[in-house]
Amino acid sequence: MQKEKERKFTEATKIEQLNRQDKRRKFYKAMDNTRKGYHPKQEACRDKDGKVLFDKEEIMNRWAEHFREALNKVYPSCNDQGKPVPALNIEESDKGEN
Repeated sequence: MQKEKERKFTEATKIEQLNRQDKRRKFYKAMDNTRKGYHPKQEACRDKDGKVLFDKEEIMNRWAEHFREALNKVYPSCNDQGKPVPALNIEESDKGEN
């Protein structure tokens, strides 16, 4: 309890000092920090089944899986006959430009 009071007092004196020194940006940032308090950064995500992942490696693997699926989806486009158009091969298209 006493340490909390000391911490608040030192924060208040720092804020007053910033105000007297016309350091407005730092002053308002310090005011925001005292009003909002400390909020830890949340580092978690859900897998496909809805299970929450906390391990950094599992989270990175999940994001890799997500983007692999999202970026490699085949969106069927139809030509005039209603048949799917074959996917564009990037290597072949680069050869045609030369």
